[in-house]
Amino acid sequence: MSETRLGFGIYPFNYAAVGLGTAILTAVAVMALRGFVSEHPVASIILFLSSAMAVLPFNKLMIPYMKIFFRKYVFVIVPAIMITVGILALSKYFVLAFLLLLHILMSIFLRVLKKNHIGVEIIMLITVLSGVAYGPKVGALMGAVSMVIDYVFSGRFSYFCIVTIPTYAAIGTISGVFAAANIVTVGIFAVIAYNLFTWIFILGFMGGHLDKCLRFGATDLAFNAFVFSAFAPTLLAIMA
Repeated sequence: MSETRLGFGIYPFNYAAVGLGTAILTAVAVMALRGFVSEHPVASIILFLSSAMAVLPFNKLMIPYMKIFFRKYVFVIVPAIMITVGILALSKYFVLAFLLLLHILMSIFLRVLKKNHIGVEIIMLITVLSGVAYGPKVGALMGAVSMVIDYVFSGRFSYFCIVTIPTYAAIGTISGVFAAANIVTVGIFAVIAYNLFTWIFILGFMGGHLDKCLRFGATDLAFNAFVFSAFAPTLLAIMA
């Protein structure tokens, strides 16, 4: 892929990718540490020390390349880390912005999965978390917006959108009603309800294929069961 080169030897795509990647990795690390360290302080110390000892033999190989990379992108990496940590510390709405950014990147770089009807997406996570944390109106809005983002950035426009977009909006609305329920349970039931409801229209009235619906539904349920179980409780605690 050719790139438009600006002054001072800067390739905008490379620097944007490094900045976004740094922000995402920083956010994931902060959120993971926030939950793990508070619950397992002794294990955290042991894990840190053992990790440090494990990488020592590789330092001679890694450090030269890390130094070169850091020097090249230092003016992107440092601000990205500082801004990400600052927003995480100051704003409960950062999680939503972070998830939308991650959703855009997944829509761009994992579009081949969607074209093959593999359900690896975080639309449901964004929708349910928004509804539970901020109420039915925000849940409905984020459900619809997230689905539109998926269509736009994955480059796949389908007339199925007349079913999928309103369904996500409805799930966002209903999720707000179950704010007191377990977020993992709400998320898994939402995935099941979404797939069953959309199948009725896609298979019954829109010429959909059963094998494609089953493939997407099975992978979508498995992926979201993992995502909601592993991340949703921590994310909701930050958003609340």
